[in-house]
Amino acid sequence: MELSENKQVIVERHNKVVYVDGERIVKVFKATKPASDVFNEALNVARVAEAGVRVPKVLEVSQVADGSWA
Repeated sequence: MELSENKQVIVERHNKVVYVDGERIVKVFKATKPASDVFNEALNVARVAEAGVRVPKVLEVSQVADGSWA
């Protein structure tokens, strides 16, 4: 995944930074965050959506240029 130069920080936490990048919101985890945790979060969002709760749509889980997961 490539983030544009126009991305803007929405919030920064100890283990992630959330950006608005065009029409999408991108959560970029710190490089120390295990990939399994990132995929597990995406799985949890899918399960909640299947239960009928309105949640943001997960478009993809991938790595950014520095190797961090988003």
